[in-house]
Amino acid sequence: MEPGRTATAAPSGPAHRVIRYDTGGPNGRGQLIVDVDPAIAGPNTVRVTVEDPSGAPHDVAELHSTLTVRQLGAFPVALQHTAPGEYVAQAVQLPFSGTWQLTVTVRTSDIDETTVATPIDIR
Repeated sequence: MEPGRTATAAPSGPAHRVIRYDTGGPNGRGQLIVDVDPAIAGPNTVRVTVEDPSGAPHDVAELHSTLTVRQLGAFPVALQHTAPGEYVAQAVQLPFSGTWQLTVTVRTSDIDETTVATPIDIR
């Protein structure tokens, strides 16, 4: 006889990730604080906060992002600079649940850039 199974509820609340980056140039290191809220299928807000190595908000020359899921490919995330070090996209439509790949390209000068990625679970 097989043991009983217990259903576990999916975690609730926004998805939160911290991603380190290094573009290789001067002032090219820091971290991205990423929040996807509410992290459910439908409209979401994507917020990316750029911090320098000391944790202070830091503007970069350019920041681009996409959300990708195998079945549909990449969706561009239209980030708008809203405050020092803060970039926000409102009403980002994620049509279904699953694990999406959030990719962020950070450019800190005319030639220094890097691309980082993290999985985001959408319920």
